[in-house]
Amino acid sequence: MKKAYLILILFLSISIFSQEKEYSNATNYLYNNQLDLASKIIQSAINKKQGNKSKYYLLYANILKFQNISDSSLHYISKVESDYVNREIKDSLLLTYAIKTEFYRYFGERKKADTCLLNIEKFNLNEIKNKDIVAYALNRKMAILNGYHDWNKDTIKLVNKIAKQIFNLDNQIKNKEIIAYTLNEIAQIEDYKGDKNKAFSKYEAALLYAKKHKLLNPEIDISFNLAKLHATFKNDNSKAAEILESLVTRVEEGSNIRQKFSLFLQLKDYYKAINNNKKALIALENAYHYSQDLNNQQSNLKLNVIERKYDLEKKEKKIKEKENEIIIQNLEIENSKKKFFLILIIFLLTTIGVVTLTFFFRREKKSNKELRLLSSENEFLMSEANHRINNNLQLIIILISDQIEKLKKSESKEIKKVLVKINSIATLHKHLYKSKNKKEINIQNYLKDIENSFSDLFIENNINSNFSVSAISLKVDDTMYLGLMLTELYINSIKHAFKNQEDKQINFSIKLKDNEIMFKYMDNGNNLKNSDSPKPVLIDQLCRQLELPYKIQTIFGFELTFKIMI
Repeated sequence: MKKAYLILILFLSISIFSQEKEYSNATNYLYNNQLDLASKIIQSAINKKQGNKSKYYLLYANILKFQNISDSSLHYISKVESDYVNREIKDSLLLTYAIKTEFYRYFGERKKADTCLLNIEKFNLNEIKNKDIVAYALNRKMAILNGYHDWNKDTIKLVNKIAKQIFNLDNQIKNKEIIAYTLNEIAQIEDYKGDKNKAFSKYEAALLYAKKHKLLNPEIDISFNLAKLHATFKNDNSKAAEILESLVTRVEEGSNIRQKFSLFLQLKDYYKAINNNKKALIALENAYHYSQDLNNQQSNLKLNVIERKYDLEKKEKKIKEKENEIIIQNLEIENSKKKFFLILIIFLLTTIGVVTLTFFFRREKKSNKELRLLSSENEFLMSEANHRINNNLQLIIILISDQIEKLKKSESKEIKKVLVKINSIATLHKHLYKSKNKKEINIQNYLKDIENSFSDLFIENNINSNFSVSAISLKVDDTMYLGLMLTELYINSIKHAFKNQEDKQINFSIKLKDNEIMFKYMDNGNNLKNSDSPKPVLIDQLCRQLELPYKIQTIFGFELTFKIMI
């Protein structure tokens, strides 16, 4: 009997130790942005935990908040709040109010955040033994004042006073994230006040503190603020991009999809500002990818939470039934039978559904993997870029055409020149929208459309145009530059090449030979014959953009040639 008793005590001790270890592991995963693992582990601990689970619920609520499942997060916070109010545990209740305040601040509900802040004000902080909780509550109070209230002298004075209280607790608290975020809030004060130089120094001090104590989340958040300040105040988008680039690997290793989405969305803006379109496009594609993951994650996690909530409510119901089983024993037997059959039916239906879905999913995954990738790519490019750009450019063309009709012929020439270039870009997006391959375009059809758009001008000016382009597929950017180049060349020939001559010829060809694309444009205009080779500005810029050398000759008119390696 004694041996059995000792074995029972040992089992219970091991079980309690296991649960506390799971709680600690879940906390560490949360701090490292590995939200999926944190969620999985804390749910396991909740299922194993006997007795009061408020501590576990509060951690789970925090994880759900970062997963953007606000309803379930608030549900657990409120549940814990009710428990601590009834048991009058001041430290834990203060922490719950602070977490609830942060919840409303995080989701932008100012009035509710202010209401929770009033609950924090009722506490005598000197009576709270856990100084980490005190520091966290003060820090969230700072965040509310920083984010929602006007920056008058009294507010700034109050915020600095709170910051000083927190800094005085530095040696007494374990969670150094609180200090890092407090330094960040102080930097934001200078940022909002307009003293950008002070803001720089304070952000850098906050970042140094975060790095020193290996605090990933504060380092990421502070880096976002510092990068933004470099971009807006110093107009140094390169430095802003450099700061965020240093975080990419660690952010992607975590599972905070919202953080990943924000990182690449900001990187896209900074790359775009420094004309690094290639990296901007990659960052935009990553941001789009994580926005899709974010939506999918929210849907899946909400479903899991609903199912778990159902299971928890079901268990609580069973406990209450057991307490009254003597009174309602006969009714319980009958209900148990009904529940058994109901569960059996649900189980059978669920099993059939899972087997059916698994079968179709595997068959579809095996046969249509490439199709799904292409479909996702098409959806992004077509809906987010080409369709809108094409529509907007067509609207611009209509507006400009309408304005040209109101101008005199002499006044409309330059505007027509701009209109033709816009039409060239619109033609590109029309082809891109219709093409199945969103990364490459057949230049033959695209450039032919551009040539056709000049047909009226060729007839009007008695110009014979010879067009010969092979069916070659090029990248979208390269195709756009060739279209703009052809447009500019046609305009220059019509406007400047021919002077008092009857035979007017324009010859344009693109041929593929030995992995080289041979570009040749020539007119027989006499205006530039035997003169110094001109360098049309836009043509020169486009060739530089394509990173290729070119030749211009004026012996028999104007001739432009170059080669593109493929």
